[in-house]
Amino acid sequence: MASSRPPADPSPPRTPPRRPASTLPAPTSEPSPVLDPEARPLPESQRLPPHRDKLERVTDHVAAISADLQEWVELRIALVKRQVEGLIGIKERVEHLAEAAKLAVPGLILVVIGLLFLLVTIALALGQWWGSYALGFLAVTTVLVLVGLVLLWLGKRRYDAAEAIVAEAKRVERDRRSISRDGLAAAQRKTAQPSAT
Repeated sequence: MASSRPPADPSPPRTPPRRPASTLPAPTSEPSPVLDPEARPLPESQRLPPHRDKLERVTDHVAAISADLQEWVELRIALVKRQVEGLIGIKERVEHLAEAAKLAVPGLILVVIGLLFLLVTIALALGQWWGSYALGFLAVTTVLVLVGLVLLWLGKRRYDAAEAIVAEAKRVERDRRSISRDGLAAAQRKTAQPSAT
């Protein structure tokens, strides 16, 4: 009985292909600035002072935080002082208005009553001149209504202009408050330099 085995292959056995050496991470000619902080030189202004140990570093950080906190508290105190000064100014203005109103209100009432009597006198004079008191009162009423409408229209225009000014002032105040602390400190330094010289 003959075996049904295939004939042997005379070629050498096949070896799996060799994998190339791993290229990750990529070889670099310079050290990585992320992995090696010494490889990336920092400007002198951003460097921390040299420390002998971790305790000194923590102490310096706590001192810096304390200085920042002190500066923040001083800024808050200055803000509160300005707000209080504003409230005191408003209170003084109201007191002055109250003192002036003690004499101004009775005077205003007398002026209004006098104007009413003047208008009635004008209406009676026109009515006697035209032969009908009703026509005299109608003429005075028409003039008063027209003058009132013109004043209302002018008042509305002035109110709209004042609202636009207030909106602009609020926008400017919002922009002013958005200045960063660094910008404020830089502005204060800039204003302090000319006064020092």
